Amino acid sequence: MALFCNLEARQLNINDKRTSIALEPLFWHEIEKQAIASSLSWRAWVQQVLNNPHKGRASALRVAVLKAAMD
Repeated sequence: MALFCNLEARQLNINDKRTSIALEPLFWHEIEKQAIASSLSWRAWVQQVLNNPHKGRASALRVAVLKAAMD
């Protein structure tokens, strides 16, 4: 998997609004791994992370992935 590549956008509903989030494929891969480890779908995992107020969705997800990797 290449370290730097094009962003991949995925769509989901947050607070009953359809939105898309663009992240590097490496982060989506790690989100999927964390979701499986938590017995959640990737969408449910992302919604759980983004449940708290934040300024940038993509940044919040990147930080959550890094924190999970450090545990």
